[in-house]
Amino acid sequence: HEGYGIVNGYGSRSAAEALAYTQGMGANAVTIIPYSFINDANVPQQLPIPTSAGSENDESVLHAVLEAKRLGLHVTIKPQIWLRGGWPGDIEMLNEADWETFFQHYERWIGHYAVMSELYGVDMLCVGTELSKTTLSHPDRWRTMTAEWRALYSGPMVYASNWGEEFENLEFWDAFDFIAVNSYYPICDKDAPSDRDLRKGAESAVSRLAAVHRRHNKPIIITEIGYPSTSMPWKAPWLENRELGAHVEDQARCYEAICRALDDQPWLRGIYWWKWPSYLDRGGPDELGFTPNGKPAADVVTAWFNAW
Repeated sequence: HEGYGIVNGYGSRSAAEALAYTQGMGANAVTIIPYSFINDANVPQQLPIPTSAGSENDESVLHAVLEAKRLGLHVTIKPQIWLRGGWPGDIEMLNEADWETFFQHYERWIGHYAVMSELYGVDMLCVGTELSKTTLSHPDRWRTMTAEWRALYSGPMVYASNWGEEFENLEFWDAFDFIAVNSYYPICDKDAPSDRDLRKGAESAVSRLAAVHRRHNKPIIITEIGYPSTSMPWKAPWLENRELGAHVEDQARCYEAICRALDDQPWLRGIYWWKWPSYLDRGGPDELGFTPNGKPAADVVTAWFNAW
């Protein structure tokens, strides 16, 4: 939902056009992401469902879901928390009473989308994203919540772990149908690497995914992967270094390197590029964000999706 309005958000004709465009690139799956918002990482708060016009309200989310299904795309709903001034991995309650209140709010919030996913035939539900301090500190509570959500939704269920510590140390992968990771591993620390350098770094990152697969004997879905079109995105793929302007070729080189490293990995069940906008005017050679739309990286995606 990159448009933030009725005319270009999830509920728009523009969103339908954007979905059709990805299918033309060779995509066969899409994730729809409704956000909820909280202000304080250390205070439990209710997680509101957006209702305002132009927001990721239920009507607009369902419009995107049903349009994607009409196109034959495999659809995942992936609710995420937007923490103002931080990221979901910062969420950490200060005492057990607040932890329990947080989890009660969280369970109800995901339960809403679990019911929606069951009613409208969503193909997969992602029940969390990068909530590393909640998962590593309270794995048993996550198991309990997952069991409750499975009573509401009968399809495959995943949790999108953050790359590194959370992904590599999570205790409850057996509770989900796939291991899932938002993979932003750095692939090189050089300022001007060769393509071989990037390929070697990408292979090293992929080897870390493979190690977790072997440990748990479960296939992996990459729920997010991507690189911004800024300078040297291979160093810190999760950052948008906007001070040095657009560098779309740097982005494309990272896409090519990671696709080559992921090619023919038997444990891999899919990748979701972060991110594709709900309107096609978002992107282009001067845009500094993660989308490959209108940039050379889109050609890399098209070539690999059609090869796979």
